Amino acid sequence: TILLLHPDTTIHLLVLMISFSTMILYKQYLLLITIYRIHLHFITTLMILGLSLHLTKLIFFLQNTKSST
Repeated sequence: TILLLHPDTTIHLLVLMISFSTMILYKQYLLLITIYRIHLHFITTLMILGLSLHLTKLIFFLQNTKSST
């Protein structure tokens, strides 16, 4: 049916379809980037929390050994 129309309209439709698909792809890309950033932030936060917990445990352990002697 598209081929039966005027050539200009078919080109216009093709351009519209291409632009629409690229827009969707771009939005998906942005979403992926956002998710990745949040994920990265979450991982770094967890790592920092784990490290601080480890350090506090170590400090408490050292304090306990100091007080026992």
